[in-house]
Amino acid sequence: FISYLQLNELKVLALSNNKMSFKELRYLIYMNLSNLETLWLDDNFFSDESIAILSKCNLKNLKDLSLKKCRIIDKSLELLTYCNFPNLEDLNLSE
Repeated sequence: FISYLQLNELKVLALSNNKMSFKELRYLIYMNLSNLETLWLDDNFFSDESIAILSKCNLKNLKDLSLKKCRIIDKSLELLTYCNFPNLEDLNLSE
């Protein structure tokens, strides 16, 4: 089962265009993604709960986060400020 995978060597994860919601995204919490540098989640169905899930993931080495076409609203933007991504260099929120 994917939620138990230890993916600590993974650097890039592309999950764009998968019609994901927070229900699917929550499995990222259980993966060891501590060395992930790039996460592409473009064109998925995200809500405030989805952003809250991202904030609980161990993504301390994340440099590039793309949420393009995810219809991020103001409250979700505020939640993003609470995410612990100290190395984040690029955040794509374009529509």
